[in-house]
Amino acid sequence: EVVLDLVPAGCASGEEDACQAVAVALDLRLYDAGAVRVLRVTPPGAPVGFAEAETRVAVHGYALDDEAGAAGGGAVAYVDLGSTAALRFVGPAVGATMRAARLPDSGRADAVASVPYVSPAAAAGAAASSAAEAAVRVDLAVSLTLDGAVFADAPANFTLYRAVVDSGAPVGGPAGGLSGVTLAGSGFVDLGEGAPVCRYSAASGAGSAHVVPASVASDSSAVCG
Repeated sequence: EVVLDLVPAGCASGEEDACQAVAVALDLRLYDAGAVRVLRVTPPGAPVGFAEAETRVAVHGYALDDEAGAAGGGAVAYVDLGSTAALRFVGPAVGATMRAARLPDSGRADAVASVPYVSPAAAAGAAASSAAEAAVRVDLAVSLTLDGAVFADAPANFTLYRAVVDSGAPVGGPAGGLSGVTLAGSGFVDLGEGAPVCRYSAASGAGSAHVVPASVASDSSAVCG
């Protein structure tokens, strides 16, 4: 708690009573802005043209206040300074866009904010694609501020993508035994969190889909199962 003494300016002689200092107590939270760390974004990416959605940023390693920092308390939860927390997305098609963030759990180092909408046409232009339906990848740097002014160093990455599948081999196999199908195309991305998957479903839409793990070999090749 900090106590401020406020004294009116320009008091005339003989008005001492009106010029008495007024004590105002403020509850201030102090933290080490230089110790804020953005570790990851969940989800780490989304398809181009998705509706505005929430993405969770986990931040660890800042001191809650001077005493906690001096004591070496290590990683602690966010300090909630009110309505000043925000995420900043920087990259092609969005420039530097701010989004107000909320701290959903006072016991965790998490902040949640909506991701700026990027249309397919804007993403294609940002990726220098010749057509709106071409494969694209747009990386956005995501950084956090708790006080609305000072942003954390070393932002995390959020990826907008559109993958295009051109072919698959082999083109057939035993019912219920499909595996090792190699997909060729463009725009494949490995987001590094949660393995990609392939989904097999009947062209007629009958029955249930079969989902198997996949691996991304390159931006033009992926293997199902």
